[in-house]
Amino acid sequence: MKRTISSFAILFSVFVLTIFLTHSPVHAADCAWFGGTGDWNDSANWSGCDGGVPGAGDTAVINGGVVTISGDITIAGLTFSGGVLDGPGTGTTLTVTDSLLLDGGEKSVARLTLVNAGGGQWTAGNWRLRLPSGGATFGQFHNASGASFEVSGGVAMLNSSNETVRIFNDGELIKTGGGLADFNSSSVPMVNRGVVEVQQGQLRLPGGGATNPHEGSFTIAAGARIEFSGHRHHFHPDSSVTGEGEARFPGNGAWTLEAGMTYEVDGLTRVSDAT
Repeated sequence: MKRTISSFAILFSVFVLTIFLTHSPVHAADCAWFGGTGDWNDSANWSGCDGGVPGAGDTAVINGGVVTISGDITIAGLTFSGGVLDGPGTGTTLTVTDSLLLDGGEKSVARLTLVNAGGGQWTAGNWRLRLPSGGATFGQFHNASGASFEVSGGVAMLNSSNETVRIFNDGELIKTGGGLADFNSSSVPMVNRGVVEVQQGQLRLPGGGATNPHEGSFTIAAGARIEFSGHRHHFHPDSSVTGEGEARFPGNGAWTLEAGMTYEVDGLTRVSDAT
């Protein structure tokens, strides 16, 4: 008996196949850098990446070497334990949408803006927004609106003093764990337009001056301490400093608190050589 396949059946099969192809999950890869010097876009420099380079759904794992980036890149995750990320300028961005982890040893972001757009952690190893060799090779870090960045334990941001703001916080920056998290070890200017919470330990921050005032909030938990040092801190009327912990304004800083800003610190406020 001869059977025929109706045009309806064919169209239905094509429809089902199209749905399957468009809704099938895309495999997310963990891509490991080979450890030497090379270009991000060269697939030969990555392993575990299905013959390609890290993309929007992937996690890049970098433990050393120099990774050259020539254009904007978006990835889901980045584990950065050592080495250098080097771009053509801070107008170029490496955006991490899901999970950013800074651990291990010293690491550098130069001539590039690293954007945390999800959940970030800095757990170990000092961090440099510049090439280790120095020069006009400064990088930037942006904690984006809606993102969180947790700094735990004692770590330091390494740089040579520079007047240009290098750290932008539009999300939530949280200090946990004991020890000092020192963003001012080499006076790296910072502006807070989001939320800074010092839950444990000590957080030392530089400012961005009158052209980049703090417009966000600073909260200090009991037993914790924040230190506004380094470059000039300018507090916009929308800003606030509150909490039960300790606030320090050391002698190497200069501060402007505009009328209307909120300052309600129940713990100790220590000011030395005020400007």
